[in-house]
Amino acid sequence: MAEKTRYLDINLAIERIEESDLESLSSFCCGVNQIDVFFQKEVGACYKYRYVTPYKCVNADTREIIGAFTLANDLVTLPQDEMETICDAIPEYAAIFAQQSSYPAINISHLAIRKDMQRKGIGQKIVNFVRITYTANRSAGCQFLTVDALNEDGHRTVDFYTRKLGFIILSLADMYSPTRRLYMPLFELANEIAI
Repeated sequence: MAEKTRYLDINLAIERIEESDLESLSSFCCGVNQIDVFFQKEVGACYKYRYVTPYKCVNADTREIIGAFTLANDLVTLPQDEMETICDAIPEYAAIFAQQSSYPAINISHLAIRKDMQRKGIGQKIVNFVRITYTANRSAGCQFLTVDALNEDGHRTVDFYTRKLGFIILSLADMYSPTRRLYMPLFELANEIAI
């Protein structure tokens, strides 16, 4: 994928992180210690043992890594009121949807933008890339995107996902936890993309 960001005059490419990228990630810094440590020291082992699949967002011209994220399979169990809201939006599928006890999802985890490149629309581009990819790619079922957003930064991360991108808070039970579980239905986008 290559595209220009709204705020930067650079072409972005999103690609899998390869073993050859691990050395350059050893100095990657987004400013959040636990995420920096993950990409600097742990991502290789997590990929090797199939915990996540890591991706990088690079300047397509210079090949410089400006962001990184991981994806993993997930599932969502929805509260009854959320199920009813979604069923109202998908009447032709509502009866089947309501019979499921959980729903297939893809989890966007460890999303990080290099500190000097933050607040330039890159995180939003990455999330939109994942949304479109997992809606258009019909190799496996995927009805939701999920994220466990950091909740220890004055709600900045949760606000980014909920206010800017439209994710929904799954539960109030994690209000004071280090992370908050968020989800986004893919049904609306699926209706726009031809089957």
